[in-house]
Amino acid sequence: MVMKTADISDDTILDIVRRFNERGSWCLTYDLEERLPQILPKLILSKCRNLLKRGKMHGCPCGCRGDFYLDGYLW
Repeated sequence: MVMKTADISDDTILDIVRRFNERGSWCLTYDLEERLPQILPKLILSKCRNLLKRGKMHGCPCGCRGDFYLDGYLW
């Protein structure tokens, strides 16, 4: 079975981003890839784009560092 973006839980990504934000830093694309080694990087980025589009988090979806953060953290 091929994994799709929809197979990745919103909460999985948001929880990782929240943990970084609570320490006072952005969550980078590389941080997500490191913590989710079983998921292809392009699927992680696709999920992040989806979450950004839906207003669940903020950052850059172009494939660079990401600098992901949630409302109430950092700014």
